[in-house]
Amino acid sequence: MKIQLLQAGGGTEIFKGLEMGFNQVNRSLSRDRVNHIILITDGRTYGDEESCEGLADRASAMGIGISALGIGSQWNDNFLDRIASKTGGISKFVTDISDIRNSLLGEISRLGSNLTEQINFNYQVPHEVELRSAFRLQPDPSPLVLGSPLIFGYMPRFGAMKVLLEFVVKEIPARVTDFSLARGFMNYEIPRHKVKTHYVERLLFDRTISRDPIREDPPVEILNAVKLIALYRMQERASEAMGKGDVTGATRHMENLATHLLSKGEEEMAESVMKEVAYIRRNQSYSEDGEKRIKYGTRALLLPAKTKEKKT
Repeated sequence: MKIQLLQAGGGTEIFKGLEMGFNQVNRSLSRDRVNHIILITDGRTYGDEESCEGLADRASAMGIGISALGIGSQWNDNFLDRIASKTGGISKFVTDISDIRNSLLGEISRLGSNLTEQINFNYQVPHEVELRSAFRLQPDPSPLVLGSPLIFGYMPRFGAMKVLLEFVVKEIPARVTDFSLARGFMNYEIPRHKVKTHYVERLLFDRTISRDPIREDPPVEILNAVKLIALYRMQERASEAMGKGDVTGATRHMENLATHLLSKGEEEMAESVMKEVAYIRRNQSYSEDGEKRIKYGTRALLLPAKTKEKKT
């Protein structure tokens, strides 16, 4: 394989490599193929982040996805998350270079087993409403970049796609009985369908307005997902605190995370978090791969097996 002939050298400049991959895919762009770029990096890029994100926007508009595999601890996870999210791809943490082959083959297999091309949600919200966050729960947990269209990603042939949207209602107009949080449509294609069809599905988020308290309990699946995303947010707050030099605040958030992990029966993950807390207190910084290990570990809790309600 030509890939095996590549030699490592020089610094990290992601845009040039990403642009080359984009041009190669663009030359053979076809609805009958999987149009996707897999970016593999072990370092941070410098000075070309904006160009990379602009290229990701162009790729998304053309139906070209980008997935990112980060090796080791020196790459910018937030940056790669944005690049992947803008195109419906995924961002993964590869802990050891020896795992890169399996990770690459796994991503190729995943792309080949998708049912649909990129699913986009074009939407509008009234001025009284804010879409504060969007998180894809399945098939690959990931925060989504806000904006219309919202890129949901690819629907697997076997399985489901689930996305959790957080709306904030600033005010409700007087004398209304029904209130719209968002209205729009999803569009996608099924590339292996005998008759190539562009599907468009209306998607409406309407709620009935009532002065009487609603006694109905929220769906258990949504409650579980919200709780698990809250754990993911805890590690985000710890990272933000460390970025500001607030070691005390970071360890406090991490200890809170470990406590909640224990309450959910995630003993191994909780122990890993507490070991990282001890390391931070000694060294005033994360261990080599500690920050990414915890970030992607808490994100993995949202995988299907973790969101099922435990039977008693």
